[in-house]
Amino acid sequence: MEEITIRLNDFLFNSGILGFIKVLENAEKEDLIETKANTINVNPKAIENFASDYISAMLNTYEEDTKWYTIVSMKEWIRNLDIEDKEQIKKLEEQYKFIKKSMESASYKAGYEILKKKQIEVEPYEFIEQLKKEKDIVKRKELIIKIIEHIEKNKRVYCMKDIIYTKINCFWSNVAFLNRNANKNDIEEEYQKVFVTPVLEYIKGSRKSDITCIECGNPISKKEASGMSWLNDVGVDINRKKSGFWNFKEDTYICPICNLIYSCVPLGFNMIGSNGIFVNNNESVEQLKSSNDVLKEEKGIQEESFEKVYGKILYNFINRTDQTANEKIVKYEPRNIQVVKRIGAKDNQKYEFN
Repeated sequence: MEEITIRLNDFLFNSGILGFIKVLENAEKEDLIETKANTINVNPKAIENFASDYISAMLNTYEEDTKWYTIVSMKEWIRNLDIEDKEQIKKLEEQYKFIKKSMESASYKAGYEILKKKQIEVEPYEFIEQLKKEKDIVKRKELIIKIIEHIEKNKRVYCMKDIIYTKINCFWSNVAFLNRNANKNDIEEEYQKVFVTPVLEYIKGSRKSDITCIECGNPISKKEASGMSWLNDVGVDINRKKSGFWNFKEDTYICPICNLIYSCVPLGFNMIGSNGIFVNNNESVEQLKSSNDVLKEEKGIQEESFEKVYGKILYNFINRTDQTANEKIVKYEPRNIQVVKRIGAKDNQKYEFN
């Protein structure tokens, strides 16, 4: 297969396409994709290091909205604090409680297990044990800084753990690094194994099969096919519940390429905390991109309420569309626009449509 062709489809797939494009743009690989109307043509070389590019895009997009960033931002203040100032000492202890709570969370402990396999240089939990006994404020400060430096150095593990459970887990679960049996394995390797390697193998040659991908229509073998139950609120487990299909014949298989696209959904939505917004403008890929660029223009977006940001997106989008129509560049057709929200508390999230 010389080129991978991907076409706009429903809102969830389109958000995956947008996320996929963001991964390649973040890696400065725009030259490996060609956009034509509602289609993107992708050079297979774009997939070769996609696991690493995916993680880099996640970190670049969401790192400032993580516990990791909050902790790392404390370092310089702690280094320069006045040990004679009681208020600063009190604040230091509050910050340490936050760091300690983070290190003792299940996600950071799993991250530490990943690092242990690579023979890390320091043992942060030993520092925590020392801090339980240490009374000297100067030594306490030094120990806290050492913990922060360990967290800072291992950004691709600890920061990704934050992103996995506050962004990615909102849209998909139970596979790759979100599989319970793999959460202590290397994050990049798990993503590579589940999403990237199958694509590289799939595009090597053609095949004959009665099964076709429900999204793109490409032929797939049973071995290559994936279900969609790993996507939250989408589909059923084809291995467990065949009664959900006509005559018990399952037909919701997707190919490895579409599987990869769906893994990028968390980058296609504009995330504020654990809530997301996506404008599904399916006129073209370029229109899809521009319709979702609104948050790039906003400052201090994470400090605002989700509903306030949602209102701004609607206002800015309609205002921008109105200006475009007045300039007679393109005709605005409301039937082509769908604003989707992913909202709700953990384990009780849902999609809402406007």
